[in-house]
Amino acid sequence: MNILYFWVRRHKNIQHLGFNLSSKAFISAEVFYSDEISDGTIDVSLNIKEDLNVEFNIFPENIIDVKAVLGENGSGKSSLLFWLINFFMNDRTTNFGFLVTEKYIFVRDKIKFTSDKYFIGGKLLKIVYPEDIINFDRDSFKRKIEREEAFTMVGRNLMETYFKKSYLIYYSTTLNQDNYYNSDGVQNSYYLWQSESTNYFDISTESLIVSDYANHKNTPEYFLSGESELLSFKYSESLRMLNFLADDSINKLDLKFGIHTVNIGFTGFNEIFWSSIDRLVSNNSSQDRTIERILKFGLTENLQSGYTNAFIETLRQEIMYCILSFQLKHSYNFTEESEYPLFRLIKNLELNYDSRLEPWEAVYNYIKLSDWYFPDSDYLIRQIQKTKDYFITKFSAGDLIPNGIHGLIVPNVKLHSIASDFLQPHLSYYKISEDFENGTIKLNMFGFDFYGLSTGERSFLSLFSRLHYYRNRIKGNRNLLFLIDEGELGFHPQWQKEYFKILIDFFAKIFPENKIQFIITSHSPFLASDLPKENIIFLTKESDNKASITGLKMHKETFAANIHSLYSDAFFIQGATIGSFAKDTLDQIVDYLNGDKFTTEQNVKYKTIIQKIGEPIIKNKLEEMWMQKLGKDEEISLLEARIKYLKSI
Repeated sequence: MNILYFWVRRHKNIQHLGFNLSSKAFISAEVFYSDEISDGTIDVSLNIKEDLNVEFNIFPENIIDVKAVLGENGSGKSSLLFWLINFFMNDRTTNFGFLVTEKYIFVRDKIKFTSDKYFIGGKLLKIVYPEDIINFDRDSFKRKIEREEAFTMVGRNLMETYFKKSYLIYYSTTLNQDNYYNSDGVQNSYYLWQSESTNYFDISTESLIVSDYANHKNTPEYFLSGESELLSFKYSESLRMLNFLADDSINKLDLKFGIHTVNIGFTGFNEIFWSSIDRLVSNNSSQDRTIERILKFGLTENLQSGYTNAFIETLRQEIMYCILSFQLKHSYNFTEESEYPLFRLIKNLELNYDSRLEPWEAVYNYIKLSDWYFPDSDYLIRQIQKTKDYFITKFSAGDLIPNGIHGLIVPNVKLHSIASDFLQPHLSYYKISEDFENGTIKLNMFGFDFYGLSTGERSFLSLFSRLHYYRNRIKGNRNLLFLIDEGELGFHPQWQKEYFKILIDFFAKIFPENKIQFIITSHSPFLASDLPKENIIFLTKESDNKASITGLKMHKETFAANIHSLYSDAFFIQGATIGSFAKDTLDQIVDYLNGDKFTTEQNVKYKTIIQKIGEPIIKNKLEEMWMQKLGKDEEISLLEARIKYLKSI
């Protein structure tokens, strides 16, 4: 999937614009509109020119090409990426435009080319029309769809047809408020692209908030406790980060994240869940049959005996809650209609949980007596005992520091090994039986907080963790188109400077067998200094808010350019290269000095400001103006003050 060019008929503020994505082939299109054509068909003439002098690639070998789309806010950078996603993923053809690759010209519009023969690298490009996409996998005995009919039909998208062996990945950290529709929360691409495709991954924050919650909310626990989208996302994102940090392969990247400690805390999720259950039961029963009453859990006295004991007691309670959650799920599946699943579970608990026993023995005894749920109860008990022994051993060795009911502190030096532990059985889930056929008990009791990370480090860790999560689903030797929408937002300037290098290094080492093309939106001159200007699209916003592209000849060479030189390019900053508040203040001083009304108060104020100016040329010029206008009066005032002082002594 090496995209060379695409032309947009109309998408938000991008109208009738063509975008060249290749740094080696230069393609342009002339589009002819005719008032005589009532059905909206347009004529298009392509001009394809290849730069035969470009024989090298400044990027790592597996990076096909990089194109940065730079522009001010509102110039259409994000719209451009969404157009591409729509072009590939939409199952309907409606006036998109067309797209050119090394093999095909894909048309998703009513377009008539003035020629049917276009060549790149001496090879004839095949023109793919909407009916070709519809007919892609129709059996030979089915009627072939004609062009006009194809515009009215829903079919397979391009990622399911011509790009089955390629991958499309989209990443963004922003939240688009236009996608907040209803009480269900964010309605975004997770729902828009409900296809069979397994080669489109939306790893944007917005999409994962929805998908993480969708994966959780269908379970009885999340439904009853009212788990929110953001908490589901935080939990899942933490697990993705742990998976990444626990992988030995990240050592190849030489990444030094500033994590000085990780806190693994009890989420309180199970307590909230069972409080919901208690309220549900008490509202439907005249008896006081609450879970808390039966279990007789209490923590106050344990805090007095130290953080270690408090943690172990809270651990026991959380494990017991996870067991009950598992049983409730099975009660829903197997309880007879005449008996409420909750009441069946409570009856089992009243019968088999003996709070008079030593607390851990009470748990083990309950599991043995609840053999309907746990046919291999001894196996489950051994796993729980291993969990308890694990924490006691780690506390003794100093590998984990108990923080009472608040959880655990992980020393930085133990982060890799502890992260690996928490992703394995006994800490993440329990097997119900040794053969694993009867399901698992999810231990959704821990939450993870990473302290010490800067905003930039957290963004990188988040991006890499999400890609790492999907890495096993991305097959080698296949092309990958990666769309990044302003991925450096919130970065300190030092991290903006490092951004592209770290990004390219990550993909070169983690996806060495894949051929990767990047399209990156940004408004950072730091990114421009890492790329030749041929690898940049300069997108601007006209007075009518429509997007336009400025020609490369209008810009200086960008690669390895001094950042101050780039800032002087009017594309990045129009007017003065200082803050607008500072400029307004300096303008006030100039106007004051050009006037003829002066006061002692204003003189003191403006003279103090001039002394604080950091740019020497501006400072010297204002000092010169000051001396020409007020210098004589100031000198007389100083001399008069001196005479007055001498007379006084």
